[in-house]
Amino acid sequence: MRSPSLLHLAALAAIACAPACASDGAGAKRSSAEAPKSDFKLPGKRVYAEYQQWNGPTLTTLALVNRGSTDPTEVYRNPPSGVLLKVASDDDMADLCEAFRRLKFESLAGNVAPDARSAMRLDVDGRSSGIARTPQNAETFGNLRDVFMLVYNHTTALYTTPNPRGAQLFQSEKDRMGTETVRKKGMGLP
Repeated sequence: MRSPSLLHLAALAAIACAPACASDGAGAKRSSAEAPKSDFKLPGKRVYAEYQQWNGPTLTTLALVNRGSTDPTEVYRNPPSGVLLKVASDDDMADLCEAFRRLKFESLAGNVAPDARSAMRLDVDGRSSGIARTPQNAETFGNLRDVFMLVYNHTTALYTTPNPRGAQLFQSEKDRMGTETVRKKGMGLP
């Protein structure tokens, strides 16, 4: 069995869930360039998780969607209105779903009232469920939120802006540098 991903271990340690998956025990070292792989599978082709929090009159909505179902370039070029959406790796989303499963998200989920001050939603291939924070589930909800935020903060968002002159600017700078190099060589400079 592979070693669990760093994100998986951090999430499980943070929420004090059941013991993490066993290591292969061989002490195999990974290069820093090699990304850890999740031991878990996505529960569907498209997984979308959302956390909503009212801060006074302002609703903040943070969301994650798996990369295998969504083109990140399109998401970041045309971001959805009112949602701070990030595209996470399939492995990170699989770890998130496994942590939600261990925290019994599905058994606590139900209809979330529109006036809920704080809520979590999970949509797997169009099957949606949610949980609102209540005094009875405050600790579990806090653990769900912490795991979600761990993945959300771990996921980088790259924003793109169209720049039709970009190629032209790049080429003109390349030509200028080439001319400068030829001039220096002609003068015997390094």
